[in-house]
Amino acid sequence: MGRFNRRSSLVALTAASGLCSLACVVIPDEEAGTGGLRLAAELASFFASCAAFDVMLMYSIELFPTSVRNSAVGLVRKAAVLGGVVAPMLVALGRERSYWSFGVFGLAVGCLGLFVTWLPETKGRRLSDTMEEEEEAAAAILSCAGASDMNNNGELV
Repeated sequence: MGRFNRRSSLVALTAASGLCSLACVVIPDEEAGTGGLRLAAELASFFASCAAFDVMLMYSIELFPTSVRNSAVGLVRKAAVLGGVVAPMLVALGRERSYWSFGVFGLAVGCLGLFVTWLPETKGRRLSDTMEEEEEAAAAILSCAGASDMNNNGELV
């Protein structure tokens, strides 16, 4: 976590997990003689999604100010529990047709991981204590970004 950006790590891990899950839909079952390839894709998908889950938990802690951090992390955990409730049903459906489990998991993890691109990067950033500090930091970032796009007359370049 100290070497990589949180946002890019999460996008890369969710994309890898989603692509490996979708590859499991395309790769035939063990009867076709490609069981080792499919197992490798399943394991890669599993490990990437587990790593993405861990990064997401750490990222969500850094994303919110102290005043709302407990509530925000609690909501993240509740969403994970909801996913844990739905997952066995998809796995049971996937026993007959693998696209129900691997396809849904692959699309969900891969596509929903792309929403992270709209979140701010938190590596090396100071954690805020209040919402006001967070809003001031966001305003400062926006003003710095906007100032670089303006010329001396205040017009956009």
